[in-house]
Amino acid sequence: MEEKMRDIVIFVGAGLLVGVAWWHFYVAPHDAMRRAVIDCMAENRAGSLPGESFGDQEVEAYNRCMEELRPGG
Repeated sequence: MEEKMRDIVIFVGAGLLVGVAWWHFYVAPHDAMRRAVIDCMAENRAGSLPGESFGDQEVEAYNRCMEELRPGG
């Protein structure tokens, strides 16, 4: 019975370790980048009316923000 419990603890521990690593190396950096793009686009739209649509200008603002935020750019 102790061997079975040890296997369960190892399996759960390995799963938690993989989950924490995935969050640290994938989720957190992607969330930070998304937040930076949202903030950049909000700055570009400062002074506009809430809910006002800019159509293609939104795509241009997104592309401009991506260029600004690109590493080495």
